[in-house]
Amino acid sequence: MRHDQLKSKALHKESVRSEYEAIEPEFSLLRNMLLARKQAGF
Repeated sequence: MRHDQLKSKALHKESVRSEYEAIEPEFSLLRNMLLARKQAGF
């Protein structure tokens, strides 16, 4: 099973989805930090 398939299957569970949504701001911050580093050439 690929990661995207596993994620899709897991997010069908309400408890998993609510936890996933609760930590989204942290992952959004991390994505933005990594993008800024990449754009800066690091």
